[in-house]
Amino acid sequence: MEVKTENYQLYTELILHKSSSFSITVHTITLSLTRQDDNIIECHLTFCVTPELYQRIETEALFNLKPELRTPLTNGDFQPSPDIQIEAILKPDLLPLLLENATNADEAATYLLNLSQQQPELISEIQKNNELSENPKSPYSLLSTESWLALSVKQQQESGETGYRTFWSYASPKTLSGETPSSEEISESITDFFKDLVSGSLNATAKEFANETIGAISSFFQELTQDTPEPTPDNNTLTQPIFQAIVNFFTQDDWPFTKIQGKLALRLGYKGENGKWNCYAEAREKEEQFVFYSVCPLNAPETQRMAVAEFIARANFGIVIGNFEIDFSDGEIRYKTSIDVEGDRLSFALIKQLVYTNIATMDEYLPEIMSVISTDVSAEKAINQIEIITNTHQSSDEQKQLLSVVPADEQQKLAVNPSSQAEIQQQKEKIPERQSHILARITPDEIGQLHQALQMLEPYQRKQTQAIVEKVKRLMIARLGDLGTEVFNEAFTFFTKVKFPGIILKLIQRYSRMAAQTRLFIQKLKDWIKQYGEAADNSDINLAIEDLEKLFGRINKRLEELPTDKLLSEKELIYLLEIEQFREQLAFFDRFVKNLPENPPDGLASS
Repeated sequence: MEVKTENYQLYTELILHKSSSFSITVHTITLSLTRQDDNIIECHLTFCVTPELYQRIETEALFNLKPELRTPLTNGDFQPSPDIQIEAILKPDLLPLLLENATNADEAATYLLNLSQQQPELISEIQKNNELSENPKSPYSLLSTESWLALSVKQQQESGETGYRTFWSYASPKTLSGETPSSEEISESITDFFKDLVSGSLNATAKEFANETIGAISSFFQELTQDTPEPTPDNNTLTQPIFQAIVNFFTQDDWPFTKIQGKLALRLGYKGENGKWNCYAEAREKEEQFVFYSVCPLNAPETQRMAVAEFIARANFGIVIGNFEIDFSDGEIRYKTSIDVEGDRLSFALIKQLVYTNIATMDEYLPEIMSVISTDVSAEKAINQIEIITNTHQSSDEQKQLLSVVPADEQQKLAVNPSSQAEIQQQKEKIPERQSHILARITPDEIGQLHQALQMLEPYQRKQTQAIVEKVKRLMIARLGDLGTEVFNEAFTFFTKVKFPGIILKLIQRYSRMAAQTRLFIQKLKDWIKQYGEAADNSDINLAIEDLEKLFGRINKRLEELPTDKLLSEKELIYLLEIEQFREQLAFFDRFVKNLPENPPDGLASS
């Protein structure tokens, strides 16, 4: 087994916490990760503290510095100066939490520093809510002094180095793992520790001290086992406080933020295509609610507040998720999205849906809000202007999409006599004779990933965007062969130009999935005819193909309309009812295709 250690030099301050009332600032020197066969098995942190601070660390047994778990000082007591150096190891059950956000020492150091540099009051607020004790898998548990085991403590003096080691420096990573070791394993791990502790002979006092040490070590392993939860696929547990879930989301999603003093709320800034504004994320723990606001950068003057109120009423009528609000006392305008998670959990995906739907809506309406505030434009005219811009955008994109659609006759050629894997994949891409929208030719998963990369991620998340886009391109080429590049280019252009909120994305994905099913059934029926002979025009198979092509046409039409549809409340219900109707039809055709005989008697194909 190959063991390697990589170090990252810090030389900066790090704030660690024991409780909401006590934190310490240490001067970090090095963070190191130990790898065994490419698996990270240890994380070490080396830092310095003043002798005065060390006295408190020793008194309160921070970093698990218990008297019974340390060797004697090697060269006399510590002096009032210089600083004392401590090396500590992260508890093994918390290592996966760190590795979720880092793959090397550089990233691990950066992640810890980012957590530490956030507002101290933020961490204090979380601790006041007993987050660390209730949820040891909170990112902030990495900043707790109880999450680290001190390995050695030393001080450089004029007469030389003095210091001591702890039991944890003698234990192997396997011994420190979350599994409860046997008595033999514990004994083996502490043999060397006792040799240094009692210099090879055990007198009565030493034996008593050794018994205390074994008791302390056993208690540690028992606590470690009890504290180690079963692994789950989602880090957000049912007991996770809403405020912590919010902080986790904006930390992981790379949003800079500050905590609002005295409240479970964050202030964030956002820059859209049409302006900049402040956002606020608020946790209502008792009500089990999360609320997100986008605040218009300009308040409505008193003379324009009624006009803005009319604009808001007209806008809210066409909005499914969230609503605009105005404070008549000062003219503040904001857009609100919220969710009640009573009896459930606030997941990363739920927060993202609310946040990005919110900012996309504010960005869309902001220019016309400003025009109502700053000019004499009526509320009705401003709302109509938004619809005109949307419809114009749609027409322009549709013309470009039609130019890039593969001609039907060329698709027919691609479907004849497949002789390679690429041709077979192209055969799958064959569509009914009518030209189809790009959303009908890519998968729901590809739609979701392109929507995230090209419409949801921020400009400063360029690397993440590029990685997603390249992955989608590779998948399309693998699925479609030579057509993959052309389809990808068309999809990339579409998602770059046409913006739509998350609620429309979900509907698009449902229709896209049905388009793929319809196309698959058509192809299966045509393949059956090719294998067993031409069927009469009025045969059940040809009639089924005709009905499926009509169904595909209706689905394709919806996919053309949806991206720029205002999605009025009553329209959403129409879409959902239509989706259910289409699914029932597809279920019928699914049974029809499955019941086709594999070896039909002569003449059956034409019956």
